[in-house]
Amino acid sequence: MESLAWLHHELGELSSARDLRVTVLEKYQILQGEDDPRTLQAMDHLGNTHRALGQNKEAQEMLELVLEKQRKVIGENHPETARTLSSLALTYQHLGQLNKAQELAMSAVEIYTQLLGEDHPQTVWSMDILANIYCELGQFTEADHQYHIVVDKSIRILGENHPNTL
Repeated sequence: MESLAWLHHELGELSSARDLRVTVLEKYQILQGEDDPRTLQAMDHLGNTHRALGQNKEAQEMLELVLEKQRKVIGENHPETARTLSSLALTYQHLGQLNKAQELAMSAVEIYTQLLGEDHPQTVWSMDILANIYCELGQFTEADHQYHIVVDKSIRILGENHPNTL
């Protein structure tokens, strides 16, 4: 069901993705419990779908809850926690809370770099989020520096014609 929800999300069928993700989350909560890592991942996915739908307040509330639980269940230094930090940074960016977004994005980059290395695609993705936030904050020197790193790494890791590099 989550794979189908992901497909709907990728196809832009966000309402269908949200409905499926609500069902997935409800089933995980019943079968695995509120604090199971899979339940938390389902909550993260639903939060991201809320953000994609422009429901940023709902996304913020859900992702903050996920982050709080992840810190207790799997710890601060875990790739899933870093993913939620990045997702929450994007949400705060959409809400116009750029300083909070920057703080979370910087934490995500730090955790990903420490755990996965600076050349991992997830690390580069989080660096791109940070570059976008720098740009919105008017910190153009930092944004330029960060964008150059992201582009160089993307070309090296994914190739210059990969959609994520472009």
